[in-house]
Amino acid sequence: MKKNLMFTAFIFMATLALANAKSTIVSIEQSEKLFTEADRAPASAVGAGSGSGGGHARFAKIINSLIEENVFYGAAAFIADIPPSVRTQEMEVNLNLLYYKVGARYLERVLGDRLAEAKWSVAKYIYARKLYLENKGESALNILGSISADYSIFASAQLIEASVLGQMGRNEESIEKYLRCYKSADSYLGSLSGKEQFDDERKTLEIVRDECILGIARTYYAAGDYYNAHLTYLDIQKDSYLWPQVPVEEAWNSYALKDYNRTLGKLATYKAPFFSMVFNPEIEVLRTLTYMEMCLWGDAKETVDHFYSYYSDDMLKLLKEVRSHAGDEKYFLQLMKSNENAAHELGGNLQEELLSMIAQSHAYKDMHKSVIEAREEIERIKELKGKDSIKAAISKNIDAFIVRQLGTMGGLIEDLMMRKLVELEAAFKSLSYIKLEILGKEKGQLYTAANQGERARGDIAFLQRNDKQYFWTFNGEFWADELGDYVFALGSECR
Repeated sequence: MKKNLMFTAFIFMATLALANAKSTIVSIEQSEKLFTEADRAPASAVGAGSGSGGGHARFAKIINSLIEENVFYGAAAFIADIPPSVRTQEMEVNLNLLYYKVGARYLERVLGDRLAEAKWSVAKYIYARKLYLENKGESALNILGSISADYSIFASAQLIEASVLGQMGRNEESIEKYLRCYKSADSYLGSLSGKEQFDDERKTLEIVRDECILGIARTYYAAGDYYNAHLTYLDIQKDSYLWPQVPVEEAWNSYALKDYNRTLGKLATYKAPFFSMVFNPEIEVLRTLTYMEMCLWGDAKETVDHFYSYYSDDMLKLLKEVRSHAGDEKYFLQLMKSNENAAHELGGNLQEELLSMIAQSHAYKDMHKSVIEAREEIERIKELKGKDSIKAAISKNIDAFIVRQLGTMGGLIEDLMMRKLVELEAAFKSLSYIKLEILGKEKGQLYTAANQGERARGDIAFLQRNDKQYFWTFNGEFWADELGDYVFALGSECR
């Protein structure tokens, strides 16, 4: 935006009503006048607005002004001053933008108890999302169906709707919604092509689009249609944000199809350095189960023994440590900070693995990014010319968000660490039973040292493949274009 030298260095651009399509330039002093005319002071904290309707048009101008200056967290706080019944195209557009800039959690806090009353598409989505996370799927469905397709938030709404229908066992309807979600997200992405200012929206829509493809594959898998699940997984590109979680799901699908060599190949993908941030004990459990299905008792036993030797001591110590600091958000934030500042080698301890995995998760990265951006907004506001009272009010809103977000990040770290440790504990129990079964098979003389020494370790005669799958030569090196395409060629030793 070009600055008019007749005004102060900090200038707010406020868009007037769409009917006359004119605009005015509002300085920070003029913004203070708008507050006064609205007969209330700036909100002192996120979500503290009274919601009185008299000055909502002026607050809408202030929101526009702040958006023009890239002060998104500051702008979002003033949504609390717009009555939830007021629905204009201008508000819809601004809220759609702010959703991608500041996120659902912040807007949920801003709107507070009035979230259920709001008529804006983004607010409806955030409320439905809240209900969905509270396991109130049917209530969420009633709201999701009323969200306008004119705004890109519609794709995210379709994603939740499809998920709820899938949970209800309405698989055909679920797949239809996932397909509509995919097409909607893809269409919106096309309209954003080449527009750098919409990078946040583009990234979110790419994730939503791929979540919809993944949802279709999972629905097929849950319905026992493993062939169509297999074909759908192939539609997720390797440059997708979601792709690191795909090979293990494909491996389970191949296991269900009894294509055990492909299962082992998919799991081998996670040995690549690229996947060092993936921590999933399920991988080793599935690898062991697959060897057992092929009666490769030695390989199965070796996998179990390696898992035990690598994780058993660390797991017990870390589980005790995490439980002793339950609810201490600052402790977990400091733990992450120490881990980020330390130099690590591949194959570090369990705590390092878990923290590195969390640091690379989309949820943590988005929260971390939002705190950095919010702090940058506060620094920008300090440099602006204008009344300190107005700048202080806007900064206070953002400060309140940062404090809450840091607490949420600490809680997320604790939650993910505990969740993964519980998964690890469950994996140990599963592998204990499996190990007993392996010992039983050995005693039954289905496995002998002589047989182990004589067997051939692979032959392409054992491969199953379709026309889209090609041969690669693998010499222990991982290449990006090969990841996810490995398949073993082991023969079953079952008698």
